[in-house]
Amino acid sequence: MRSKKLVIGLLLLLAVVFTTGTFAYWASIDNTEVTGATIQIGSGREVTVTASLGAIDVSLVPVGEVDNSNELNAASSVTLTYTLSYTDTAVYATDASYTVSLSNYSLGSITETRILELFSFSETADLTITAGTDETITILVTFLTAPADQAEYDIIIANDLTFDVTFDVTQPTQ
Repeated sequence: MRSKKLVIGLLLLLAVVFTTGTFAYWASIDNTEVTGATIQIGSGREVTVTASLGAIDVSLVPVGEVDNSNELNAASSVTLTYTLSYTDTAVYATDASYTVSLSNYSLGSITETRILELFSFSETADLTITAGTDETITILVTFLTAPADQAEYDIIIANDLTFDVTFDVTQPTQ
C-alpha cells in the first residue's frame, strides 16, 4: 500500500514537472521577426528593440541652439518610426490592443535620471491593431537642455544615445 502511494506521488510530481516545463518552453518561443523597421508580433507577445541615435544623420543640439550650431544637419529633435505588423492567425484574433514602453536609457556614463532631464521621449501610437493592417508608431526624441558643463558635453558627443522600445500585444478574448 505504501509503495502504491509512493508511485502515485512520483507520477503526480512528474506530471507537474512536465507540465511546467512544457509551459515554460512554449512561453519562451520567439515568434517575432524584425525586418527593417517592421516588427511582426502575435497575440500575447512582447518584442523589444533597441533604438540607437548613432545611426541617424542628424546632429542633435539643445532646443534653441540650432542656429548657433556649426553642423549642417543640426536639429533639436528626431523622429524614429516603427511599423508593427500583427500576425496572429487565430479566428477571434483580428483586433488586439498593445502598449509601447521605453526603458534602459544609455548614453556613456551619464545616468538614466540625467538622460531623462536632458532629453524628452514621447511616442505616438494608436494602441490598437488589426491583423493584416500595419500600425505606425513614432517616437520623438528632443534634446531639451544644454549639458551642465564641458565634461558632460564631451560624454554626449562621444557616445550614442540608446534605449529599448518594447511592444506588448494583449491576448484578445473570444
